[in-house]
Amino acid sequence: MNEHGITFDAMFSAVDNLTNVATDFHANVKDMDLSDILAVRKVNDQLMLFERAFIDPLGLPDRKFLKHVVFAPSSKNYYAGDAFPGLLDGLYRIDEDPDQDGRWDAVREHMAVVAFMIQSAASTLKDVTEY
Repeated sequence: MNEHGITFDAMFSAVDNLTNVATDFHANVKDMDLSDILAVRKVNDQLMLFERAFIDPLGLPDRKFLKHVVFAPSSKNYYAGDAFPGLLDGLYRIDEDPDQDGRWDAVREHMAVVAFMIQSAASTLKDVTEY
């Protein structure tokens, strides 16, 4: 992948950020007053937005009807699911494709989309009172 100018740096950075934000979020939820209806509602809304952050309105590459960038049914095994299905589909047998440059461009583009969505998901878990 390096020879095609593709690295995981943006994804690793987004995942590190998400890990830090999720750790803080978890600590806040643990210490939350469950009798405070507005606090519970805020956490529920954040969790709902967190899940929505992984929905790509344009859909996965070559499977526009599937929108979730982290989990989707496998396109190669009808009894299984895939994590990061757009990336897996893009990389699957890429060396056998006559249009390798096009495939590598699609992988590069989808990696940017996934990194952006992970970063967006992290922002939904931040405490809105800290901005």
